[in-house]
Amino acid sequence: SVFRYVKKHSHQYFASKLSGQIASKLGELPLSCQTIMEIICMQFVTAGTGALIVLIMMWSIKPIFAFILLTWLFLHLSITSFFMRYSNVFWQIHSDSVSKLSGKITDVFTNILNVRMFAHGEYETNYLHQYQVDEINKAKKAMWITEFMRIGLGISGLLLIFSMIFTL
Repeated sequence: SVFRYVKKHSHQYFASKLSGQIASKLGELPLSCQTIMEIICMQFVTAGTGALIVLIMMWSIKPIFAFILLTWLFLHLSITSFFMRYSNVFWQIHSDSVSKLSGKITDVFTNILNVRMFAHGEYETNYLHQYQVDEINKAKKAMWITEFMRIGLGISGLLLIFSMIFTL
């Protein structure tokens, strides 16, 4: 269905995009869908169920512990949500640069006969290098945001531990 959808785009769309870039995005789609489903099933459902069970158990022992845990869960999800909205922009930019790089590589190999015929091998290597450097720089920016999020979540985890110990 995505292939049929892409086929309906205008001629200008295909003229402005590399065929390798379009093919790369279409090729990555099944793996991306599978990854999303695995994350939802393995991470969110498991963590949500575990948090609910722990909250119920803590409530039955002493409600103050359940309140501390619930407050921490809210803080944890708030930090995650804040950084995810912010970092999602950088990961989208990185994803586009990966698709562009993949598209350029595919187009070079598609036209390899012309590259060899006109001895443009070194030119193509240098041409691809700038896209590789661009992809690396965008990956670094996206990873820094993710690391800041991990630091925030680590501090939040320490706050949970210290507040539980203090309350004990």
